[in-house]
Amino acid sequence: MSLRAKRGPESVSLLLWDGERVLLVKRGQGGLFPHTWTLPGGELEPGETPEVGAMRLASESAGVKTGHVRRLRSLAQPSHFRDARGPDTLFQLITWAGDPLAGPLPAAWHTPAALDGLSIFREARDLIRETCASIAAGSMPAATGAA
Repeated sequence: MSLRAKRGPESVSLLLWDGERVLLVKRGQGGLFPHTWTLPGGELEPGETPEVGAMRLASESAGVKTGHVRRLRSLAQPSHFRDARGPDTLFQLITWAGDPLAGPLPAAWHTPAALDGLSIFREARDLIRETCASIAAGSMPAATGAA
């Protein structure tokens, strides 16, 4: 049986960008690829739209409240791991309230230049850098957060 046949539920990834840094969360000990840094996010619930799921997961995985998200792109499936998880959509949190460093997962703000020193997937590193550069260049509006 191919991994595509075992494809999991749809998921969302969340980009919190403060104008200079991106928020990453650190995976726990269990599951695939433990102790790696990643964007916050998770799986959608049955019948949930990606937009509603992104707002729910902002609280559950990043510890912030938001009412304003923007769909940036559907993520390509660069590896067998992505295929097994199912499709993923990247959302930017345009505004948020709360302190993501006090959220449920270990989290830290990182500059795009600092990503090389982290245990993070190459595809995620490239995606984060490209997206943050587009936002910084003004081709996408910067988000605002009130911690």
